[in-house]
Amino acid sequence: MWLTPQPTQAELREIYSFDYFRNREFFNIGSESENENVYGYHDYFSERFIKQQDHQRIIGRLVQLGRGRFRTSGGRRFLDVGCGLGYLLDVAHDHGFDVEGIDCNPAAADWIAAKFRFPVFCGDFMAYEGHPFDAVAMLDVIEHLPRPFEALAKAASLVRPGGLFVLSTMDSDSLVSRVIGKRLEDFRRTREHLYFFNRRTIRAALERAGFESPPDRVLRAYDSVGFSDGASEAGFSLASARCRSAWCIGSVSQASGSTSTRVRR
Repeated sequence: MWLTPQPTQAELREIYSFDYFRNREFFNIGSESENENVYGYHDYFSERFIKQQDHQRIIGRLVQLGRGRFRTSGGRRFLDVGCGLGYLLDVAHDHGFDVEGIDCNPAAADWIAAKFRFPVFCGDFMAYEGHPFDAVAMLDVIEHLPRPFEALAKAASLVRPGGLFVLSTMDSDSLVSRVIGKRLEDFRRTREHLYFFNRRTIRAALERAGFESPPDRVLRAYDSVGFSDGASEAGFSLASARCRSAWCIGSVSQASGSTSTRVRR
């Protein structure tokens, strides 16, 4: 599914500012559309503790799956695409990764530079040039991107052979998505959510991008989070998402180095 018409680049740049992380109008009905103010976060700063609890779980599992995969010398490199205010980078750094972030929001890059001093590329992900990483994360980002399929291929090129990729996005076919429909917050974010995936379409998109075919089993699930068996068989695996997100971890293959706005299927 995709949003039509799509916002212009100028319209997207308008929302990706400091106000994206502290949107005081989030719960107010807009003058032109009831979804006009539904973007970003009411107060992202107050969510740091909760988000980093989840991040600890994700990075901890990533480290487990990386045993025998990640380099033992030269530092383990971690890239967060759509890094926001650096909460995930902070956790990954605490786990011993050399971290780097990418974000299109200048306010986010400035915040990280002042708060953490982690290197951040500010701009279009497709314009980023860097050396391959041991692990690349793209959490709740793919739905924001104007060219999601090209972005996945780009991500695959940035994961070194044998490295790991972790992705999250809403499951547009989940029970909650189908029951609540257009009232669901993710569908109401018509100023920022451009594409929507279900488990079948995200699996196909990942394979098309160069990630190896997954085993059918899920090694372990935490709520809606699933991880593949990275030790015995390369690939990604999707959990059966009980709520809004479908998660995967995958490894890149050796070969790949307005009110009128609506959602269409």
